[in-house]
Amino acid sequence: MIVFAGVPGTKARLRKTVAQDFSFDVKKQHARFFLDSKRASFEIQDGHLRIIHPGSNDFDEWKFSRALHRMALGLLALSSGPEVSLRETFDLVRAYIRQPSSRSMRPYYQRITDKTYGNRSLPRALEQRGRYHIALDLAVISALVYMNFVVDEFVVALQGDLEPGAQERLDRLALSTGLTPCDLSSRPWALLPLERQSEEA
Repeated sequence: MIVFAGVPGTKARLRKTVAQDFSFDVKKQHARFFLDSKRASFEIQDGHLRIIHPGSNDFDEWKFSRALHRMALGLLALSSGPEVSLRETFDLVRAYIRQPSSRSMRPYYQRITDKTYGNRSLPRALEQRGRYHIALDLAVISALVYMNFVVDEFVVALQGDLEPGAQERLDRLALSTGLTPCDLSSRPWALLPLERQSEEA
């Protein structure tokens, strides 16, 4: 999504690597595939090119959780000012992001899209480039931050804990962005990694 949406990275550079065997230049609208790849396979059917790629095996849920919390704290600073995000009440989440003392993980909520092209549809989201939908609820003890990244939705708590079974509260938070139920997934929220661990057990 970062590549296709043309989100600039360090020194305002645009990323091109989608996967190990697949790159895309958003400025030139040019895709490059390594056809001799052992990881990816390609097929052309009815005028469409289909790419099958197993993805990377090195996904680190601990790093992913820290990244979500980092974005959430940044969104708080953008919306309420850096002095708010530097308050003592957010010391624990700042330590988790910057200097974690262990690999213990703060949980997060995720709701996976049930739409073919993602929430709000991928073409529409790219047309509204940069318009990612976010919402903050600082009135609750946990200080919730909702982030809608086109494909999936996430909620993290900047302080306190996330409690299981908060579906209605999370739905209200998502709708406070101005999106409609038709724009969002109808799947239930999952509290990760707790629910994944219980499934594996």
